[in-house]
Amino acid sequence: MKTTLLISLLTLLLIAQPAFSQDSSKRIQKAKLSVDAECHECEEKIEVDLRFAKGVVYANVILDQHILSVKYNQNKTDLETIKKRVSALGYTIDGMEADSKAKNNRGHVCEEHKHHGKHAHD
Repeated sequence: MKTTLLISLLTLLLIAQPAFSQDSSKRIQKAKLSVDAECHECEEKIEVDLRFAKGVVYANVILDQHILSVKYNQNKTDLETIKKRVSALGYTIDGMEADSKAKNNRGHVCEEHKHHGKHAHD
């Protein structure tokens, strides 16, 4: 009896597994957002912060294009939340203005790199 029940339960789980996998992949959304990151420190700051954001599964800043490429679980977060988080770090993202206080706190680092024509890790 226990063996039959166990086999039935395992069979049910195996049958249901593809449905869960397909549903999970539909929840993952991709987006490319414009961002005013200017140096490698900016890039790292945004990427590290988003790694800890609920629902974000991937974040990559492409500096020379000023693009943030992001993948997120739409059941756990949305683009507006991601944009607010990046704005709070001091960056203008996809038309959402940077938090002015945070931008002033990061400004000296980026300005220094622009002035010397270098990136943070060059």
